[in-house]
Amino acid sequence: KASIRSFSTSETEQGRRTRPPTSRAIGRIGLERHFAISTFANVAARAGMQITRPDLSPFRAKMDPAYQRIADYAGEDNGNDSAGNHNAELTDISFADGKVGRSFSFNGHGSWATLPASRGLDLANADGLTVMAWIKPSDVNGFHPIMEWEVSRQKSACQFWIGRNPQDQGVLMGIIAGTDGSSHEVSTPEGTLTTGQFQHVALTYDKSTGISRLFINGSIVTQKNFGTLTPDTTGPLFFGWRPCSRPEDSTYDRYFSGLLDEVAIYNCSLSPEEVRAICMEENNGELPPAPPSGPSRPVFRRGGAQSFPTSE
Repeated sequence: KASIRSFSTSETEQGRRTRPPTSRAIGRIGLERHFAISTFANVAARAGMQITRPDLSPFRAKMDPAYQRIADYAGEDNGNDSAGNHNAELTDISFADGKVGRSFSFNGHGSWATLPASRGLDLANADGLTVMAWIKPSDVNGFHPIMEWEVSRQKSACQFWIGRNPQDQGVLMGIIAGTDGSSHEVSTPEGTLTTGQFQHVALTYDKSTGISRLFINGSIVTQKNFGTLTPDTTGPLFFGWRPCSRPEDSTYDRYFSGLLDEVAIYNCSLSPEEVRAICMEENNGELPPAPPSGPSRPVFRRGGAQSFPTSE
């Protein structure tokens, strides 16, 4: 079976993959063509054909710059952004073997990363957004933030969490908050996330269609249509922590516990095919098993003016 990877991988003594040297800030328009060329080259090589792998650097340079990965955090023993200049400030974060190379390790009680507020990370004027990562949580019960733009008493913001209710088990949740004060939630049934293993998670929002989707392991788990809105992505961006500014609210001062790897932010909504391709690319060319499904519960809103229990 041919791999869709466009580069060779090396193995460590433990057998884990190391991070490929090729730049992963690949434009959206050329992504499918990029993988098609790569797959043909891999198949040809396995068949013994003498084919030179093409140099794609001129092709990448001509891709539409409006559709690209604007931030990329590999966790290679630092908080550097390999796609831009939005380096993360790390607090009490260690590192461990990850899905690809190394990964961020969060202790669940005092670890987080902060990306200072930046025009480059504000997606209000973009066509949409995509955030994705590999997570290996040690706890999927209740609330655990993966990443979110700063939430305050006055406003909500875009968020990507484990948990939507205090009693939830294994729920992935995303909120697309608008600059108009609106807040729209999409979440999976219980039991779709598990502990102790890497899972690829992604949240997308397409401004033109209004559709927001949640993916686990390259598969769409749920989607909703929120209509056209301007996402609120101002302020700092946090990985693994919501600051405690409202002690009476059970969603504040919450932490992520476990490993976080290959965190990426796009200024567009990647298609299901593109999310799947990236998931496979970072998993040795194989699609991980689809997540299980289960029953859902009424929503517990969090953040800004909606940060209190409600029923729907």
